[in-house]
Amino acid sequence: MKNLDLSSEPIPLPINDRLALTVIFNRKLRIIPKLDTEAGYRYPEAEEIFGLSDQETIEKLEHLSKLGFFERAYYITLLKCLSCGGFKMLLVLRCPKCNSPNILKGSVLRHYKCGLDGFEEEFIKEGAYICPRCNTNLDKPGVDFKKIGVWYKCLKCGEFFGEPLEKLYCFKCDKEFLKEDCVLQPVWGYDINENRLKNVILDIELETVKKYLEEQWNVELFSKVKGDSGIEHMFTFRIFTKNPLSDEVVVDVEYSKSPISQDVVMKLFAKKVDVFAVDSVLIAIPRLEDGARRLSDRYGIKVIEVESLKDAIEPLKEIVKRVLR
Repeated sequence: MKNLDLSSEPIPLPINDRLALTVIFNRKLRIIPKLDTEAGYRYPEAEEIFGLSDQETIEKLEHLSKLGFFERAYYITLLKCLSCGGFKMLLVLRCPKCNSPNILKGSVLRHYKCGLDGFEEEFIKEGAYICPRCNTNLDKPGVDFKKIGVWYKCLKCGEFFGEPLEKLYCFKCDKEFLKEDCVLQPVWGYDINENRLKNVILDIELETVKKYLEEQWNVELFSKVKGDSGIEHMFTFRIFTKNPLSDEVVVDVEYSKSPISQDVVMKLFAKKVDVFAVDSVLIAIPRLEDGARRLSDRYGIKVIEVESLKDAIEPLKEIVKRVLR
């Protein structure tokens, strides 16, 4: 797993979006839709977090997905009105011959002798099969009659048919159209892209750390310092007192799902030496490799291993207190 370089510039994103993304990440949410008779679908949890309407939330999720903060996952496909785009519709079955909605469904029998087709219940009389047209007793299945399956019957024109005409009625615009003419609307769930989100989330938390440290010291976030070599180095934090001749502590924050390697330690040590910082701190989220930990001891780099950046505030303050008296 490649470490995220937190010394890079923060991702340009409105503060409200950054805060909302932080909440979603911390709650480990998967944004999934809830079906709605009026809107078709909504994202109630996301609406609450972003403070937006249902449609604005859909647009926001799509926008952030295009920026790479979410990965879309197919959830369901809905039918949408061809005319108005509404989702509140009713399936209407009609006779394919006369278009009447007055149809029934049932098991159909055929009397061979007189050719009558009718629903099975029409043939049953006093526990026996009797043709309702010619009043003949039907004793022998396959000889006198046969069951020809489940069919529909139009009560207006009397036609029997195997499949009705399927139409959709839209409650919003009061129009009816064939089901095959409707619009298909794919609906998505949204999964967090942790690698993309982490910079945003840590940027929020870095501001929190900076706020706490500023109660006692001057603090620069994403500080660029020109070293003795002439190379400009970036540190996550540079902490110093108001005295212009003050020593300074440089801090880097590194995040990785896997233990952080010793390359990060070597990089911080080289930067520290070049800028003559009195001390250096590496905040590792969540932890260093064993070899990296041993190397940091050898180089005199203070290490804070935490699950969340906010958990590093007090340990960092204690280190800085001992150095910047």
